[in-house]
Amino acid sequence: MKTLTIPNLLTLLRIIIIPFAVYNIYISNFYTALFLVFIAVITDGLDGFVARRFDQVSQIGKVIDPLADKLLVICGLTAIAINENVDFSKILFVLIMLREIYIVSGGIYLLIKSKRFKIAPTIIGKLTAFSEFLMFILILLNEVSDKVGFLVKLSSICVITMIIISIVQYSIIGLKYLKLTD
Repeated sequence: MKTLTIPNLLTLLRIIIIPFAVYNIYISNFYTALFLVFIAVITDGLDGFVARRFDQVSQIGKVIDPLADKLLVICGLTAIAINENVDFSKILFVLIMLREIYIVSGGIYLLIKSKRFKIAPTIIGKLTAFSEFLMFILILLNEVSDKVGFLVKLSSICVITMIIISIVQYSIIGLKYLKLTD
């Protein structure tokens, strides 16, 4: 199967955009950052659509697409967290990072424990990622317009709730899998 497909090129474009978006967040150039994130969102939607519609789903695409999404959100939120001009909870940032470390390290542990372990996102995991991404965009919008502060707070509560639920869910899945391998 080909790896140099249109969906994979769109995903690579999204990865290339990340440092430029992060830099613009860091220097408080939120209009440009929002524009770049908007392009990233469009490429994310397009790559999935093209992959499914034109039968260009690839193994590498299944890896780099979610990786690009994670990189965009984590790098973007890191830039927001270190930008002193943005009102963003450092505790929430740490909570998001700890969840990522927990899930990745748990997945690696289970892979080491058994080569048959398959890493698969759950609906809860996808909703958590979506809520983080939505909060990220709302924070940028609030820096541009200062009109969505309430939605930023609401999305932050949603992110915290989803983080807790996803950690519990992934813990249960991991513990069940460990019992099967014993």
